Amino acid sequence: MIFVDRMWFAGPIFVIFLLDRGINFTQVGLITWASYIVSFLLDIPSSIWTDRYSRRSLLTLSSAAFTLLNITFWMFFLGFCFNGTGTAFSSGISSAFLYNTLLSMGKERKYEKVQAKIVQYSFVGRIIASVAGVYLYYMNPKLPFLLSAVANFICFLGNFFPHEAYSREERQ
Repeated sequence: MIFVDRMWFAGPIFVIFLLDRGINFTQVGLITWASYIVSFLLDIPSSIWTDRYSRRSLLTLSSAAFTLLNITFWMFFLGFCFNGTGTAFSSGISSAFLYNTLLSMGKERKYEKVQAKIVQYSFVGRIIASVAGVYLYYMNPKLPFLLSAVANFICFLGNFFPHEAYSREERQ
């Protein structure tokens, strides 16, 4: 899961893709802005949600939010808002999920080392996806987006398998 987490094959070519779909530069800016604003506005509420309810439910929602495919400006706009939602939902949740899992196993001292490996594998996946995305775009402009959706769907499915561990304070 770590390797495919947030593999966005379309990253390097998404502006070209949007321009090819009739989206102008102003609209590209609005779409990107929407993603960042939504992510910013939902970051703290998503943390509160996970503290009260379930980390797994928001990790699942964040994976689903990243898979939205788009056709028109407003669908792209809405899709990037969901992208921002996914970013906000997953920002601190993954770290808390990992720490509590290690804590429940009595291995919380390994948190920093495990987290560093996760980041390392994630970046390798993103680099591979970025390079492959350019080549895939030349084969078919929809392929990078399709493979990004597949990678996010794999992460979405992976959220149903790990057991959700809680810290000692959360259990009480």
